[in-house]
Amino acid sequence: SFPVNGFEQLCINYCNEKLQQKFTRDIFRTVQEEYKAEGLNLDDIKYDDNSDVLELIEGKLGIIKQLNEECVRPKGNDQAFVSKALQSNKAVPCLIQKNTFDKLEFGIHHYAGAVIYRAQDFVVRNTDTLPSDMSEAARLCKNEIIAKHLDNN
Repeated sequence: SFPVNGFEQLCINYCNEKLQQKFTRDIFRTVQEEYKAEGLNLDDIKYDDNSDVLELIEGKLGIIKQLNEECVRPKGNDQAFVSKALQSNKAVPCLIQKNTFDKLEFGIHHYAGAVIYRAQDFVVRNTDTLPSDMSEAARLCKNEIIAKHLDNN
């Protein structure tokens, strides 16, 4: 965690959570299922499950959905985003809310530890568009995924 954790750090930590989930599933859960399918006795392996963190970030009422919604509002702003995200997720145990936080701060108990975010410019950073030359290069790319879906059109 840095002295100030912003939008980019949230994106990095989200990616790390997804990688942790994939690792956990591939290594622990899959092995357990394989052993059981083959009739081999294996004590349950205890491992931390980060699905609650991922639900907070990417779920139906999660941080990403709240941020995307705020970005399309005509007067969407960071403070409204944080307020809505906190209100929608107040019962989620991995969300950190403190009375000492200012109106742009919230925290998440990530797999690797607690991180406090300052949502200054989250709305602006989330609406950044690709430069036109990058969009054109993507459109001309031979990779169909990049060429046709990078714009989300």
